[in-house]
Amino acid sequence: MDVTGLVKVGVLLGLLIVAESLFLLYIGFSYFGLYDNIDQLHTFIFDWLTLSGYFTVMVVRERKHFWESKPSKPLILSILINSIIVVSISIIGMPELTAVTPIQLLTVFAYSFVTCLLLNDFVKVFMTRRLGAIL
Repeated sequence: MDVTGLVKVGVLLGLLIVAESLFLLYIGFSYFGLYDNIDQLHTFIFDWLTLSGYFTVMVVRERKHFWESKPSKPLILSILINSIIVVSISIIGMPELTAVTPIQLLTVFAYSFVTCLLLNDFVKVFMTRRLGAIL
């Protein structure tokens, strides 16, 4: 089995996620002043890592666009429950995880939705079609 195409798609998506992470960090520093609030920055990035991870699972589980097949009920339920937990922790805060503002959380949520579920999904579909890779 030739996995060259699969590796190329994986490397490209990995590089894209790193670039997206760095840009979100820039947003946190520039627009929310998180450079001066490292504790809030930790929560901001925690939100990105968890939410983008959930959305990435939705993207890589399907060869075509993520919406072209219905995910299983356990997957939907686990993503929904985990997202509710992350949102609750992020708004309320807890020891070692300072609360963020609702606008910061909404920014991370919207950013991860657009980058992971839209941009990365279109890149994945384009590359798999171009390279003939099977995910």
